[in-house]
Amino acid sequence: MKIVFFSLFLFFSLTAQAHAESWFGKDKILHFTVSLALGALAHHYIDENIKCTKDESRALTLFTVSSIGAIKEWADEKFNYKDLGADIAGASVS
Repeated sequence: MKIVFFSLFLFFSLTAQAHAESWFGKDKILHFTVSLALGALAHHYIDENIKCTKDESRALTLFTVSSIGAIKEWADEKFNYKDLGADIAGASVS
């Protein structure tokens, strides 16, 4: 799981937009926090209702919350890789 997270972080770091938007700005903290909360809810739901191993539960949680973040970014006028990176980070911590 750490390799996947590191690979995603590296990918989004290398492909991030060139403008000087901070990784730790107010918007990124909001993305991280909302994804963390959604991840906690998704993880609890998956643990209670779906019979799977802990690793499968974590992977499903990360996939679910990251997908929500990707759909949100796709719906925005301007796709932002840093926002998606913050979403993935929040989901992976939950």
